[in-house]
Amino acid sequence: MDDFAHTAGAFGTALRAEVGRRLDQMFGRVVEPIDPIRTADLIEVARSFSEPIGATETIANYIRKLVVELCAALEKRGQGVRRADLIISASTTLCSRCVPAQPNRCAISSV
Repeated sequence: MDDFAHTAGAFGTALRAEVGRRLDQMFGRVVEPIDPIRTADLIEVARSFSEPIGATETIANYIRKLVVELCAALEKRGQGVRRADLIISASTTLCSRCVPAQPNRCAISSV
């Protein structure tokens, strides 16, 4: 009976610690890195720059080029888009999500 009490006590201590940790996470008292789950066969296009770009027209131009690259890669694999994420990272990260009304393989004509 003493072994059971000792085991139950250790289990109770561990459980309290886990519940406390989860509550701290829920209320934002513990900083926790986000590890996104990425699909292995995800199609990704990227562009890196040695210096920051400030001109809106330049940013729009490179986004157009990335969209063309993405469309070519999708067409090569015979796939369409359900969701496309645009992630711009510098000192801060800007994310934008594009979700078509229906999954499709139609080429973008206004690029």
